Amino acid sequence: MYIITHEFDFDSNIMIKKNDADYKKFPFTFRLLDDDGVIYFEGCSTSCDDNKAFAPLDDTMYSDGCTSIQYYDTETNTWKTL
Repeated sequence: MYIITHEFDFDSNIMIKKNDADYKKFPFTFRLLDDDGVIYFEGCSTSCDDNKAFAPLDDTMYSDGCTSIQYYDTETNTWKTL
């Protein structure tokens, strides 16, 4: 389960806030990118290390051209590609 919190607006070159995340329900932050490394979406998920962690990518791969998903690792303060 996940929610998209921000969407990149290519016309204005900014991230637009879409939803306020309930971080207790969605503790894992992710971002979706295309094959050029451009960020399209940011959001929060209930999972970051199983098949459910790929759901945001599965849902945006064909409609928006996203090709990779990265989850934020709070221990290392870096983005990790699944």
